[in-house]
Amino acid sequence: QPHTLIGYNHGDCSGEVRIGERDKPSALDDASGAGYNRAAASYDKYLVAEFTYPILPAHEGGAQWFYSLPKHDNLCTDAQKIYHDYLGAVKYGNIFSIDVGPDYNGKLRDIDVKTLQQVGRMIKEGEFLDTSCEKTAQSGDSIKTTAAIAIPIAVLLALWSIM
Repeated sequence: QPHTLIGYNHGDCSGEVRIGERDKPSALDDASGAGYNRAAASYDKYLVAEFTYPILPAHEGGAQWFYSLPKHDNLCTDAQKIYHDYLGAVKYGNIFSIDVGPDYNGKLRDIDVKTLQQVGRMIKEGEFLDTSCEKTAQSGDSIKTTAAIAIPIAVLLALWSIM
């Protein structure tokens, strides 16, 4: 496919996207955000780094990446953490993907929608983290997003607004 970037989260390093499954934002040459593929530090053909994790935090029983059990309907990654990781993605020019699986009825869970709406407001209002979190930006700093980040965020915000 022309104009397509390829990335793999396991196996030998190849492609143009460094996938950081279950990891964190980081500079392209910093393998600490490379998820399962820590050998990425020696691979120099990546053009962009992506990191991802499920919105449903670690728990016993049930899935994390897809749907889970009804008993987990009140579990969700904290909006401050998601926003902190968003700021890190902006700082390093990463692609940030968060997996939001449906409930047993195929619908987004209420807690996920509310959390993502809160993160959307934080992004829109330019809110910055309190001093108890590692700061990636100071109040008054301008934050510029890359197209790779801005497009998914814009699409998600549009989807959240119609729910």
